[in-house]
Amino acid sequence: MAPKRGLVEPTSTGSKGKTTDEAQMAGTKGKRSNLQRSGGSKQKTSAEALQPSNKGKRPVLEESFEIRKKATFNRSSFTTPQLAQRFHLHFANRTVIPGRNIDFAKLSYFHFDVLFARMGWLPIVSVKEFLYPKVVKCFYSNMTFEDEGPITTTINGVQIVFDVAELCQILEIPNEGVCLYEAKKWPRVEGFKPAEAIHRLCGYPRTSRPTSHLLTVLSRILQHMISYIFIPKGGHRDDVSFLEAFLVDSILTERKVNIGYVIFQHMKACSMSEDSVLPYGMFITKIVKYFNVNLRNETDRKKLKSFDTYDRASLQRMHFVRKKDGSWARKSSVPPSEVDVSSDNGSSEDEEIEDQDVEGRTSEHANVTRILSTGGVRDRADVNHPSLIGTNDSQASDNLNVQISSLGTRLEEIVLANDRRLTSLENHIDGLHEEVKEGMQVIRAQHDEMMVFLRSHFPLHGPDHI
Repeated sequence: MAPKRGLVEPTSTGSKGKTTDEAQMAGTKGKRSNLQRSGGSKQKTSAEALQPSNKGKRPVLEESFEIRKKATFNRSSFTTPQLAQRFHLHFANRTVIPGRNIDFAKLSYFHFDVLFARMGWLPIVSVKEFLYPKVVKCFYSNMTFEDEGPITTTINGVQIVFDVAELCQILEIPNEGVCLYEAKKWPRVEGFKPAEAIHRLCGYPRTSRPTSHLLTVLSRILQHMISYIFIPKGGHRDDVSFLEAFLVDSILTERKVNIGYVIFQHMKACSMSEDSVLPYGMFITKIVKYFNVNLRNETDRKKLKSFDTYDRASLQRMHFVRKKDGSWARKSSVPPSEVDVSSDNGSSEDEEIEDQDVEGRTSEHANVTRILSTGGVRDRADVNHPSLIGTNDSQASDNLNVQISSLGTRLEEIVLANDRRLTSLENHIDGLHEEVKEGMQVIRAQHDEMMVFLRSHFPLHGPDHI
């Protein structure tokens, strides 16, 4: 007859020296129950064996373990030790992308305010919030979700749950338009033709997906904004993904896209990745404020830098120049005589600081330059001044300008050729990276199996261990 489990007394954890062997001597009737339930006392018994019998005092080993656990596990930030370990292993050292905004007045030539207003995206390109790097890292580290379910995370003890509709409400953007998130192939959308889109982006027909160097000025700036604001990514931004090209074309043609869905899916993808950047720093600040998370005790608050605002200085850093007629073009294609050198172009605070630093480093050489320019060198240089050039010399000057222009075109072709080689090399590196990631996943799976085996055969802690 099967033994009655209720008649068997469990092993007492308070009994001194009582082990599993002693429990087995009580009889065969409760043998199986004792073996199952004595595991809880085995850990404590092994700990007591290493310590003298001191009544009323906690074992030293147990106390030191709790101290170590409290030092590495902050319950206000993480609900379980596993989440704390995940944070320190995979999120603590990752780069946080705060996002950017646009100075529409400084870039009025492009009418970005009109382009983004008709898409309904004006609030997310105008956002100005503080950045909390640790909050962003905890946001992604604590994130859980199902395939099409909402995102759930915890910040400072407050549980945050939202879906696409609520995210759109928080960011003040419409929850409408095409829902897609695919970067490795052209999206299949009614009325969208990749060949026509490439023609609009580059200004001429092309068969393959372009690089950023082949885009028109407006398309290149929009692609840069998308890669910083809407789908932030690490590394260079010369490669144009299928999704980036689709979004740029959607802005140009006013095709409705649910950008809230794109942001939502990109958050999930970055949470699952172990090496990507952590995007949407300012958006996450808006999210945690919406859920009334207390941020007053955060010590790493950062303010958005002028570098993170798209203005004329941003376009200059992208190697665009403003022409005298107010239009913008690539620096390599504009003769110096057509460049607007007025103070209208301005510069960011970062560039002003850099300029002051350069001036400080070169100040001791300034006098030398002036001395060299006030002697015979200047007299010889004046012979070649444009005002002294005759007819023949003028023709020679025109020929020289043609040669310089041809050289500039050739240099641009070399740059494009090198860019194609770099793109091919990057694709090869990405393939190797994927192989390494797959290998690491296999190693982690084997490691987890080994740890499960070791814990099942060599338990180290009691059942109340977290």
